[in-house]
Amino acid sequence: MCRVPLDYSYILSPKKVKFYILRFTFHTATGGCNPLFMRLFGVFVEVQRKKLYNWVMENESKKSRKKNRLKDFDYSSNASYFLTICSDRRKEIFSKIIYDETVGANNVRPSAIGKIIEKDILKIEKIYPCVFVDSYVIMPNHIHLILTIDTIRRPMVAPTIATVIKQFKGAVSKETGTTVWQKGFYDHIIRDDEDYNTKAQYIDTNPLTWERDELYTER
Repeated sequence: MCRVPLDYSYILSPKKVKFYILRFTFHTATGGCNPLFMRLFGVFVEVQRKKLYNWVMENESKKSRKKNRLKDFDYSSNASYFLTICSDRRKEIFSKIIYDETVGANNVRPSAIGKIIEKDILKIEKIYPCVFVDSYVIMPNHIHLILTIDTIRRPMVAPTIATVIKQFKGAVSKETGTTVWQKGFYDHIIRDDEDYNTKAQYIDTNPLTWERDELYTER
């Protein structure tokens, strides 16, 4: 997926920022600060704030994208995998969690992007006949899936989980025509039936506990 590099060339050095602040203070103290200057200075501050915010978010995103694949594990082997994929900068663009008074619980209302995501999730089994989508949920800024690779039911050479996710993310980005995903994904290799049931229940109840989710963003 192609990411347009952010331009930080206009983030001024601390010395230059200090110079402009001192200059602004001098103008204010001497009464030389006219409305036009105030407006221009306000624009300058806002531009710097946005540039700095983008820089911080990009660096935080890089920190969070640490490698989590198990070394020497064959990710094309028969197993079930619990996967989490986040939106770019964790923006809430996939869905909304709406409280439904008729059932007394939260429901997921997918956005236009979320509907494309769901369509491409359901295509995974057609593209990779030995990969089964057991469960999924499309949250506002991330998705969870349980994928099972089973070459006993469908004898064939299985793709790796990374290959499946790369194809899936690429298809969504191509159809939406925009940057949708954070780079990488989180995976957990499910160990046994108890572990599987725990992860499946987590997916089923995730909308109900959205405000307590670690990926929930305060509004």
